[in-house]
Amino acid sequence: MKPIIRLDLFNPAITTVTATGPVTPTAGVDVSAVIGDWRVVCQVISQTAGKKYQVNLEGSADGFATRTVHLIAGGAGSIGPTADKVYSVRRYELDAWIIGSVDGKLRCNVTELDTGSSLQMRAWVQYASAL
Repeated sequence: MKPIIRLDLFNPAITTVTATGPVTPTAGVDVSAVIGDWRVVCQVISQTAGKKYQVNLEGSADGFATRTVHLIAGGAGSIGPTADKVYSVRRYELDAWIIGSVDGKLRCNVTELDTGSSLQMRAWVQYASAL
């Protein structure tokens, strides 16, 4: 059995977001070496009650001058650590994607976040090692 590798998209792995825009690192994480079957996971750990959010995955091979966008998470209401929400997408669910491509980078972009909202989240790519 091949070992499973998890590549975190944020540093630190859990981040708190209070505004829209690309989540640090805004330059994305290098995913060019990811091969085989993979899945991208977004875990929303907490969200302010009564507020809305939307998180997109963005893939690019040219520093995000052009990008492929895929909705990964969205919703409204109170989310807490004992009742978090986990969203994921597998390789076969996407027509074309940047993961495994030369110069491929992946980042999260919070495209909607209500004023006064705080979103705590983490995201990662999970794949089997080539070993």
